[in-house]
Amino acid sequence: MIPCYVGGRGKSAHASTKDFKVAVFELLESTGLGYDTRYRYYRRQYPDMSREDFARMVCNPIEGYDKDWPDYRERRVGSMSKELSLTAFVWKGTKLSAKRPEPPLSATTKRVSEPESTPCNCWLRENH
Repeated sequence: MIPCYVGGRGKSAHASTKDFKVAVFELLESTGLGYDTRYRYYRRQYPDMSREDFARMVCNPIEGYDKDWPDYRERRVGSMSKELSLTAFVWKGTKLSAKRPEPPLSATTKRVSEPESTPCNCWLRENH
């Protein structure tokens, strides 16, 4: 399984970009080829939400749906900007999710960029 981040314009994404991302999430999950790291990580917070509704939600910036974000932000008000706080929050979550058992992967990470006209950029870890 290949862990990916399926990116695409965040808050300014159009419906077609979100449709594309939802299709990629579904393809990854249904074929076992890989998984979107955010999709897998946040699925635990929303286990009863339908797959399509959940996938559409995950297309949005995490501060809109991460259940731990409001408390984390509140504890840091005044000590750092919202942007810095969000960066630290995402970094902490990335480090925590990296500790979850996943299939073995090599330490080599490569970025695979699609042509400019496609809204998908995936971070792939490849075995060498």
